[in-house]
Amino acid sequence: ILWAFWAVDARRWGQFVVAALLTALVKEEIALLAAGLGAWTVWRAWWDAREEGRQWATVNGQRSMVNAAPPSSTISNQQSIINNSALPDFQQALSRSQKLGILSGAAILLFSLVWFYVATFVIVPANSAQVYGVAESTYFQRYGALGDSSTDILKSIVTRPDLVWQIAREPARVAYLAGLLAIFAWFPLLGAEILLLALPVLLANLLSAYPAQYFGEFHYSAPLVPYFAVAAAYGLGRLWRFLARRLDRASPAYQHLPAAGAGTMAAAAMAQNARTAIMPLVSAGLVVWTLAWAGSNYLLHGRGPLAGRFDPTPITAHHRLLERFVAQLPADAAVTATAAVHPHVSHRRYVYQFPLGLDAPVPADWALLDVTTNTDMAPGDLK
Repeated sequence: ILWAFWAVDARRWGQFVVAALLTALVKEEIALLAAGLGAWTVWRAWWDAREEGRQWATVNGQRSMVNAAPPSSTISNQQSIINNSALPDFQQALSRSQKLGILSGAAILLFSLVWFYVATFVIVPANSAQVYGVAESTYFQRYGALGDSSTDILKSIVTRPDLVWQIAREPARVAYLAGLLAIFAWFPLLGAEILLLALPVLLANLLSAYPAQYFGEFHYSAPLVPYFAVAAAYGLGRLWRFLARRLDRASPAYQHLPAAGAGTMAAAAMAQNARTAIMPLVSAGLVVWTLAWAGSNYLLHGRGPLAGRFDPTPITAHHRLLERFVAQLPADAAVTATAAVHPHVSHRRYVYQFPLGLDAPVPADWALLDVTTNTDMAPGDLK
């Protein structure tokens, strides 16, 4: 995702297409994030063309004025001719790049939406029926009062905003959203257009009745982090440019003030030379603000060294048994495994999370259970 954003800024359209395609193929709902990247690319290419068109009009107007003015020297006329002759080719090259950007973004947008539909409403239901007995993605059953199907959920979001607001303002959900913003020092709020690109997945987490999706420490939040990071970068840049414009008032006028004390003269000097005198202080303040929010969130919620929730899992003889047991499973066997060991056997056609798979159309041939964790079934009952 970060690669795709960088490619758009750098106008590397080929790299953008590769990055966006890789994003779309990660998981069915992530295709919606790729669609957002496509929409962003179309908008950026169009906006760049618009801005450069304005610059071209300005330069072209200046060129007309130069050509109409009497020549001041032979050298200046020759320089004007050289510059003017180069401008149309430069404009044409930019136009080709922008057209390619718009086409690349539109293609990714269309592909991602089609792939989302195929993956969510064709591929997943076909396989879900074999395991869960329901020809629909089980994720749609996680939205409680909003409904248990894609149609019902969308209908509730559109027709019952009061219910959506009631769910979204629950303390745990508000804390989830605040946590995503706080780790980036709240700067994403100043780049909110980037957050709109991730809105489908953000809402899917925020409105879910499954607490793990808005708990903030599970994989459901991982795809959102790059969007909040990019939004923070855009927001910080926007704030910096705003402050620079406001403080760009350099003037030596303070030197002509009536005689005054040193403190008054110093204050006047800073006021009249705000950009050079105050911007370093503003820079330091922004750095301190950013580090304070990032550091405090790490110390309070982080899982790494020195963090308040640092709790490394010791590797014991029990854990070392897993490698031996996994090696005993045939590569083509259908396996059901408890949640903790499930990822270690997932590279096969049929794999279930225990106790699922015992009565599936293609039942599990093998069961791999870690009896020290939650098994949802007494291991002794498995025959």
